[in-house]
Amino acid sequence: ALGIGGSNVLPQIWKNLEPSLLATFKQSGPTQVEIEIASPRRGASKAKIVNFYNSPLFLDNGLIGGVLTSAVETSSLAIIEELKRSEERYTKMTEEVQDYAIILLDKDGTILNWNKGAQNIKGYTEEEIVGKNFSVFYLEDDRRNKLPEKLIQTAAEHGRAVHEGLRKRKDGTTFLGSIVITALHDINNEVIGFTKVTRDLTERKQA
Repeated sequence: ALGIGGSNVLPQIWKNLEPSLLATFKQSGPTQVEIEIASPRRGASKAKIVNFYNSPLFLDNGLIGGVLTSAVETSSLAIIEELKRSEERYTKMTEEVQDYAIILLDKDGTILNWNKGAQNIKGYTEEEIVGKNFSVFYLEDDRRNKLPEKLIQTAAEHGRAVHEGLRKRKDGTTFLGSIVITALHDINNEVIGFTKVTRDLTERKQA
């Protein structure tokens, strides 16, 4: 529920989840916590064990702007379905953001999704760009110097990578962009992909 504190939405688990969320901010890295949740149904005695995975979302100034939390309880189809609905709501939210290009990359840099901000800034439609490598946005010199590969390698090793420089739109024109690439991890803390947030700094530099 947007605008409502977690302690009000999830009072049963908030006291156990809150320290993990605070640790995500403090460590500037992913955290995970396992919480036992009693069944709300009368007469049900078996509790469920749910794993919560918290990944920081970085702003282009390097500060953490929020935390993406996922919950997994593999033996419960109901919780899995709720997780899918939660992911769908998050995806819909990012799709509607128009001031920032927010995209999801696999661990090789292949583009997996596209939002309105990305289309506004870079000029590609979702159908044109999903499935291509994000290096398409970089100038030839940067590609020859393997800057895209170096950025995702830095994010994989240190959790995130921040860079500011010229980027290329679909029509060949360039813009000054500030990017933050954040690594996403699985249950074993292995990198499974990246989020990439881009802001167009052209107007700010011209002011």
